[in-house]
Amino acid sequence: MPKNIQNKYQATGIKANMAPKMPNISKAQAPPNTSFISRALYHTVNQKRIVPMKEFPVICRDALNKWGLDSQLDMMAEECAEFIVALNQYRRGRIPVEELLSEIADVSVMSDEMRVFFEIDAIKQEKIARLEKLLYSETADA
Repeated sequence: MPKNIQNKYQATGIKANMAPKMPNISKAQAPPNTSFISRALYHTVNQKRIVPMKEFPVICRDALNKWGLDSQLDMMAEECAEFIVALNQYRRGRIPVEELLSEIADVSVMSDEMRVFFEIDAIKQEKIARLEKLLYSETADA
């Protein structure tokens, strides 16, 4: 593992052996404009169809239509609970990063379903603007 990455994980208290493994993945093997972790996850999932993002809102609406909002709200709560458990297990060194990434993906998918149903993009933009202000304002605490 490169020294700068190893030091980053040591500074955050993550054991070096629990840091994401650095597979040799070229951009040609994964979709363009993907991060290292996305390429690693793509490599792990290995050659399954990647849904274009423009199709995703339709899929979210179809899932809500098929199973209903109450069922999908229950599923959202369940995925969040599984993520919390996985996060704690990862921090304790009990599961590999791939299992944590899988739970993050599950929460992300359900979160996107909720975003589509509740149409929260305007609220999300307000939250991002608030975060930007906190990060970059002159009066922000260091």
